[in-house]
Amino acid sequence: MAIIEKGIRTGWADVFAREGDRFLASFAIPGVKAGQRSTSEEEMRRALEGKVAPQPTDPIEVQQIKAMVEGMKEEARQYLAAGGSLVDYGKRLVERQEAEIAIYNRVKNEIETIRKTMAEDAFEAYLEERNDELRNLGIKPIVDNRD
Repeated sequence: MAIIEKGIRTGWADVFAREGDRFLASFAIPGVKAGQRSTSEEEMRRALEGKVAPQPTDPIEVQQIKAMVEGMKEEARQYLAAGGSLVDYGKRLVERQEAEIAIYNRVKNEIETIRKTMAEDAFEAYLEERNDELRNLGIKPIVDNRD
């Protein structure tokens, strides 16, 4: 998890050399604000032309983020082939990310409100149900910080 947190914080600079790859990586983790929210069309085209293959020596988290970025590149290529533009693709990434963050924040607020009104067992079941919904979207779960 520390690798992912560092990647988010540093914009994945230690994993990806190309700015376009770092841009895509910034949107790969659902529900997390991007470290790099813009790039040029030229940098995106450069990224789409290249490939970043996971290496056997890469930690599992780095292998996963590289695979995710390659998947996003394929998604972008398909978007372009269907008549879309790179600018619009980037806007869609921002919109998707903002929607994921809004979902996370809404669920977190609901849980904080409900926590005060539910019995312990009922709350635990509710928390698990809501976290399952977040996990299904790839969004990190809510941690209950009551002590």
